Amino acid sequence: MGAVPAVADPGYLALSEVVTAQREGLLSAAAYAETLLARVVAQEPLLHTFAWFDPDHWRAQARARDAQPGGGVLQGIPVGVKDIIDTAGIPTEWGTPACRGRVPSRSATVVRRLEAAGGYVAGKTVTAELAFYAPGPTRNPWNAEHTPGGSSSGSAAAVAAGFVPVALGTQTNGSVIRPAAYCGVVGFKPSSGLIPRSGMLPFSRTLDTVGVFARRVADAACLARVLAGRDEEDPSGVEAPQALAPVAAATTPPRLAFVRTSAWYQAEGYQREHLLDLASRFAAADAVVEEVALPPVFEEGWALHRTIMYGEGARALMPLYDRDREQLSERLQALIEEGL
Repeated sequence: MGAVPAVADPGYLALSEVVTAQREGLLSAAAYAETLLARVVAQEPLLHTFAWFDPDHWRAQARARDAQPGGGVLQGIPVGVKDIIDTAGIPTEWGTPACRGRVPSRSATVVRRLEAAGGYVAGKTVTAELAFYAPGPTRNPWNAEHTPGGSSSGSAAAVAAGFVPVALGTQTNGSVIRPAAYCGVVGFKPSSGLIPRSGMLPFSRTLDTVGVFARRVADAACLARVLAGRDEEDPSGVEAPQALAPVAAATTPPRLAFVRTSAWYQAEGYQREHLLDLASRFAAADAVVEEVALPPVFEEGWALHRTIMYGEGARALMPLYDRDREQLSERLQALIEEGL
């Protein structure tokens, strides 16, 4: 048998390409891991995307996938997991010194599902303190002087830097879509209940949502399909097997709604100009772009969201507040006090 041809720049292959290359003997999970680890070793000291990272663990997981070929759609894929999502035997410290040394004995449902599909936990990514406001040390890969956005900062930055092809995050306010935008990657925040939340830090049971990061829309959809589906441990979950099914290429121009919310003028001028320019470019590319005014009831949305988030957040975080108040930031203490 002749030599197996090399795969060019495996670190930026799509998920499906990595899995296919493994099945065809063109790329091992171990070799793929080494490509990514080289980037991590070189750039992580500047970017600080991981709250927990062990190269030996990463390599061992990759070798284990090579020893069990023919796995699922994530075979040999390392995944960054936000540090409020439980991982068995791996620290999950919720971004706060109040939980330093916390090591779960059982993984969250989403982690078990990605592992069943052949993926593995590459590392725990930095989160803002208790997934709220006080930022962690992560920097933006495009400019280390800029913020990566929060609270899923480490997940978005790790994907943007090429450390991992996909990562898990969570959103209660804007914690997936904001860091995805800041870091220039795909962020998908699904409908409530589509991806189970069991085994993650509870902040607001009404609003908490698990989301995903990727560099390609198809990769985000692939990971979301693996994670989605009802879970008996999360009573708010929904069964939506068709929601993320692959779709054929569109045969008609896309129709897009352009919305100026009641907070439109709170954005800086250059942000508004950028969005207007984006709408113009879509229209020039034959998309149908129609400006839509939201019904008046949406005017109440901002205040209602804050009431729900702060009230439920206070209830969920009170045990930490009572036990380790001095280890919580002033901003988080204020949230709890307002929520009460």
